Amino acid sequence: MNNLIEKISRKHFGSIPTRIKPVLNKGKINETYNVTIDSTSYIFRFNKKDYLNSYQKEWYCINKAKTVGVPVSEVYFVGTEDEFSYIILNYVEGINGTETPEDMHSGIYKTLGKYARKFNSIEVKGFGRNVKNEVEGFFENWNTFYSEKIKNIFSDNLLMKKGILTVEQSEIIKNRLLGIKNLRIAPKLCHGNLHISNSIISSDGIVYLIDWGNGVGHLAPHVDLADLIAWKDRKYLNYFLEGYEMSIEEFKEIEHYVNTMLIIQLLDVIKRSIGMEKKFNNEKFISDSIERIMKLN
Repeated sequence: MNNLIEKISRKHFGSIPTRIKPVLNKGKINETYNVTIDSTSYIFRFNKKDYLNSYQKEWYCINKAKTVGVPVSEVYFVGTEDEFSYIILNYVEGINGTETPEDMHSGIYKTLGKYARKFNSIEVKGFGRNVKNEVEGFFENWNTFYSEKIKNIFSDNLLMKKGILTVEQSEIIKNRLLGIKNLRIAPKLCHGNLHISNSIISSDGIVYLIDWGNGVGHLAPHVDLADLIAWKDRKYLNYFLEGYEMSIEEFKEIEHYVNTMLIIQLLDVIKRSIGMEKKFNNEKFISDSIERIMKLN
């Protein structure tokens, strides 16, 4: 990989790196390096060549978030070289949110709520995770995007074949999801993974929001709230809402729709987890998630 990094560095910076250091255990999708060129540090991230659109999407989301004052990374270049796609960003000096003391986490989530209110206000052209390019943004319409999500969950009946859902449960969930198919809400910019691991706390205390790989044009704030609740089980919800300037009463008004987005997210993860190597307890996660889904209002 060093030869490829040197090749890309010559192409964009006219120099070769003086240091190439792998960044380990920070994300599961990309191969990431801290690269120093002419005394300046950059982040180089690599993936397969067909991942280019995702990097273009990150560039688009980051540029949009910057317009409303959200501290984000600076994207310098996105492209392909040999068999890889890549994105080059500035290196943000600081510590990852997960490495901060636990008593700081509530404050970080409050800040993430503040940021979410800003970028959730940005109306985008369409729905989905794919973009036309880093300038034009998302392009799918709601009906196509949402119908595809329901199809991906139910079309092969895999969840019933595996005994994960009963026929009755499947029908209850499907009817619930179809119940919001005809919503008419303008798509807004959503981060899609507002977890503390996607924050960097700089030496001067600024919280930077990183990794827009799950960025999406969607219902806001529903999707970002659903993601927060999915993995933190409401532990930091009140702090996030405080930063978002949303009262508990206002949250309850949209909670049904937030929970519907949560159901989709959990079922997506369950389907992906089927057949995975047991990096976590799939059976417990699946059973706990189905029990949780059936209790959601």
